[in-house]
Amino acid sequence: MPLTLESYQVGWICALSVEAELAELMLDKIHDSIPLPARDENIYTLGQIDVNGQGGSHNVVIARLPAAETGTAAAATVAKDMLRTFTNLKFGLMVGIAGGIWSPEVDVRLGDVVVGAPDDNGPGVVQYDHGKYIQGKEFVHRGILDKAPKVLRTAVSVAKQVRRRKAFLSHLNDDDVKELAPRPTDDILFEAAYAHPDGARSCAGCEVQRKKERAERRDLVPLVHYGAIASGNGVVKDALFADDVRRKHGILCFEMEAAGLDNFPCLVIRGISDYADTHKNDDWHAYAASTAAAYAKELLKVVPLTAISQLPSIGNKHWLVPRPSTSRFTGRESVLQKMKDHLVRRSDDNRERPTFVCCGMGGSGKSETAIKFVENNRESFWGIFWVNADTQDTAKDGFAKIASACSISSTSIEDVKSWLANEVSPWLLVLDNCDTMNKDYSSYFPSRQNGSIIMTTRLPECKSYGLSDDMDKLGPEASSSLLLQACGDKYQDRERHRDAAANVVKLVDELAIALVHAGAYIGRGFCTLQEYPQRFQTQRKHAMQFSPVQRASRYGSVYTTFEVSAKALSASGNRYDRLALTLLRILAFLDHEGVEEDIFKRALEYYQVLNQNLDTRPHVFEKLQEAHTDVPCDVPPSQLVLEEHEPAHGARVKISVPREMNSLFQNEPRSSTAVVPTEIPFIATVNGEPATGQMSCPVSVSETPSLSTKDTSGHDADDGEIHHLSRWHCEEFRSTHLFDSNTLSDIEISRVRLADLSLIRVNDKAISLHPLVHEWASIRLSAEERKQAWGQTVCILALSTEERKDWQIFTRSLKAHIEACFKDRKNIVYDDEIPLDLAR
Repeated sequence: MPLTLESYQVGWICALSVEAELAELMLDKIHDSIPLPARDENIYTLGQIDVNGQGGSHNVVIARLPAAETGTAAAATVAKDMLRTFTNLKFGLMVGIAGGIWSPEVDVRLGDVVVGAPDDNGPGVVQYDHGKYIQGKEFVHRGILDKAPKVLRTAVSVAKQVRRRKAFLSHLNDDDVKELAPRPTDDILFEAAYAHPDGARSCAGCEVQRKKERAERRDLVPLVHYGAIASGNGVVKDALFADDVRRKHGILCFEMEAAGLDNFPCLVIRGISDYADTHKNDDWHAYAASTAAAYAKELLKVVPLTAISQLPSIGNKHWLVPRPSTSRFTGRESVLQKMKDHLVRRSDDNRERPTFVCCGMGGSGKSETAIKFVENNRESFWGIFWVNADTQDTAKDGFAKIASACSISSTSIEDVKSWLANEVSPWLLVLDNCDTMNKDYSSYFPSRQNGSIIMTTRLPECKSYGLSDDMDKLGPEASSSLLLQACGDKYQDRERHRDAAANVVKLVDELAIALVHAGAYIGRGFCTLQEYPQRFQTQRKHAMQFSPVQRASRYGSVYTTFEVSAKALSASGNRYDRLALTLLRILAFLDHEGVEEDIFKRALEYYQVLNQNLDTRPHVFEKLQEAHTDVPCDVPPSQLVLEEHEPAHGARVKISVPREMNSLFQNEPRSSTAVVPTEIPFIATVNGEPATGQMSCPVSVSETPSLSTKDTSGHDADDGEIHHLSRWHCEEFRSTHLFDSNTLSDIEISRVRLADLSLIRVNDKAISLHPLVHEWASIRLSAEERKQAWGQTVCILALSTEERKDWQIFTRSLKAHIEACFKDRKNIVYDDEIPLDLAR
């Protein structure tokens, strides 16, 4: 059976090429390479290490840091890509060289091995350059790496046994290893206070009398020490500093990568290549790398195959997150750290399921902070699942996506919750938009206490679900930084623009979404940073006078920033700016997320087909001549379109509403087989009044080609086809002028215009609007504008279905938009036009 990326369960990382070469020599067999994802720039060696006495082997993947790149950030990047590519890794090893610290208590010498597994069960790695300074106190170190996985700590205990203590030395006897890494002879340690002469290439000129006197060892066999390892972003060449850190933290050596592996559960193994002083040289690098690699091999040889097979994967296998974070994300460092401390479980964490609540006004950046957190901590969770909890239907859809990704047979919320409750791998559930008052959101929580949960909400009462943070305001400094980033390159001199930025920040009350929109407006060149407050005040006065809804809203300042941008588009003489406003009006009647380009593409393509054949279609009024005609319509309502006409052409219509579309019609429940008079969910209005009376319903029904109408005697009234869509649909579609070029180019340019002003986000050609932008885009419209935009929107949706009978294939992508479009249909009044009261 050929090996795949998922066949590899042990990840081995090296910083230097010589370390990687010696690691490869420890493999009992090297495997053929496997094609990698395009996004992964690591270079891997694949192979196996045979297990003692078990007749099996561990499949190992070895990676090295890029040439000339060292430090915690480079190590984190390599580990992140390794985990995303090899999704079945169970643990890792960080193997290489380090600078040792000798002491009378622990006789660390060149060529020895230090294993980051202290006897006191403390942390194996301490980040010595991460912490805080407190007035009147010493520097407080805060960064530690979680203890190595238990299976490796158990293997370390086995390796400590007397009969195995020097077993790793046999791996140094390989001819290739001895050739690449011979053991040097000189091991000289100088007094801590004695510095190496500046500019000297070697220690040949160093004062011999300043050498540290140590008892000679009986043989040249390297020893293995177990204790804490210090990690940071710089090479330590200060013996006095090193000794001070040793005394405080029990450190045995210094290295530069391990602190970057907090999302990579691993054991750190280091060979001592020099001492943490100024007397650095490369003589011992290869030999020290070989002793560390040999110990790592011996450790793997004693790890049982069954022990690994029972472990959960450490990488992120499931990533259900709607979009990447914005490149302008600014601030929130303390919140992100607070979230990490609370949500990322360590190996000895026995707390009940941690829940973190991001609470704040709309537009404060709650969702953006949640996305940034999951990106930063992706590898800490086997699965990250995002659920839009805005409505019960969006929540159902989110849990159904989890079921699909994880191959759960049932898609119900309860069954997915039950599955998560029994999943031992670490997972994170994000419940976004928990904004419905008096709703029990704990009904979305899996029953058991494993996993972690993030909630984003505008409701202060939701803070009772867990640890929370109030996120209404971004803070003055972060607000100015975000604003100036959004303004573009011209405004990157923060000191020069500090005062002007502070004025705008104060106007919009440090709210993230308003800052981004103000900056986008300025960046487009509509005004300068100094001129923006005047534009803002002018538009706010106008809104206070003519828009009571905006005047009464707590988001008045945010809406004003949107209006400033809309005013600029409407005043522009540019055709595409005006089309951008048309597109925005249409988006106001669709769901605020996932408006896919394919909707417009299908609509345009079918409009072109339909428009060519309109003259050959019989008019619907010619099809229904008899009043009170019974039309057997045991078909999904997606195949019905009601058209207003004279009352003389009334028709009584009975339909079967499929269960999948029940959510469109919340007024009264109905089953998938219930026969319901159409005046309840479907009847259009006549002269502003709803039609009443089943026997005199003033509507006619257009059917699919597969159906025919019958008169009251049961005979066919017409053998011809009655088509759904009419000239009206084409005229409404054409009236948008978004498709005048018969391509999507105008849509694409309009989309760019709106995105430039941060009124929309575009991800993989799908448009999303922030809920506040979506709400504002609707409430700003006059009654006439709402009527026109709604008609255009429903026609786009209807055309996008291409009059297909197999309507189910469109439900997943269109259902949310149909629901959004018809949510306020009672407020749309048509006096003398043909309405489309149901878009497929």
